[in-house]
Amino acid sequence: MIKKLILQVLQDNEEQLSLSDGEQTDAIDSQFFDIVAEEIEEKILGDLKNASLPLIKFLCTNYHPHITAIVTPTSIEVLEGKESIPKILDFVVD
Repeated sequence: MIKKLILQVLQDNEEQLSLSDGEQTDAIDSQFFDIVAEEIEEKILGDLKNASLPLIKFLCTNYHPHITAIVTPTSIEVLEGKESIPKILDFVVD
């Protein structure tokens, strides 16, 4: 999957990555890395959002607003919040 994404990014940005006279290859390497990293991150986050929408819809349709779903590669757990006292930061060290 990552290999396909890198090839797609290379094709989409071919003109931006072409060397001109006097240009340093480290600058191109850095530019290439930045472009590829940004494109892959955007693609993965978009895919993650699209994958999550059916689960969010299911939770909203079948449960109440006080539940949380934890998804791992091998399971899903639905938890119900009974009581919560958020943002107790008295002992947090920066």
